[in-house]
Amino acid sequence: MQSELADYTRTLSYDRAGIGLSEELDNERTVDHLADELQKILDKENIHAPYILVGHELGAFIVRWFTHAYPNQVAGIVMIDPAYEGFMDTLRNTRSAEQRRRMKDMVDLGIVNMPKATRKELEHLKKDEELLRTAKLPTTIPITLITSDRFSNTDRKVGASSEAIARWITFLEQLKEQAPQLKHVEAKMNSARIHQEEPQLVITEIRSLLEIIRPKPTPEPDEVPQDSTQVDSASSIQD
Repeated sequence: MQSELADYTRTLSYDRAGIGLSEELDNERTVDHLADELQKILDKENIHAPYILVGHELGAFIVRWFTHAYPNQVAGIVMIDPAYEGFMDTLRNTRSAEQRRRMKDMVDLGIVNMPKATRKELEHLKKDEELLRTAKLPTTIPITLITSDRFSNTDRKVGASSEAIARWITFLEQLKEQAPQLKHVEAKMNSARIHQEEPQLVITEIRSLLEIIRPKPTPEPDEVPQDSTQVDSASSIQD
């Protein structure tokens, strides 16, 4: 996906501290710190604003806070099945205590590969949610929200509670209230990995944002013979 987008614009993807090849940082892994770290990366790589920010799940938290902290640097936003305030409560409430215990055991034993940095980020989600409640989406830039139908009514048949669905619907309504210009695109799939399973959809929406944001070329005025310029202009105005 990134290589195809690179044909149209400069792109950057990165591993957050402690994830992938990035070194771990000994600081609080809250969304404000994560956004500041992204800013430092952009400065170090000499990538100048304005930016289109693209974030998936928890990455959308960073996108929202970065836009709040550096509003003059963001020209557009794409959020892909974003995490939402209260989504960890939803996970807890839709899984039994035994399921949660088994998942924790698998993570601790390394059966489920979850980096320590990711666990630290999850531990600070409550604070992240408090911060994000103060960070409203801007109304002056294009915003695209791409979601799956994993919280549709059909999900009730596979374990999603009415509470989980209600939280998701409330979150969408709040985003649209904050930013009436928000474009909501629904992918017909029951998975949160839209960028992996339907990359062309994401590419298309990012390119659409680029078309909106990029200045349109000014058309060249039609050439006319010099001797007739004054006469033609005058007669045109009078008509």
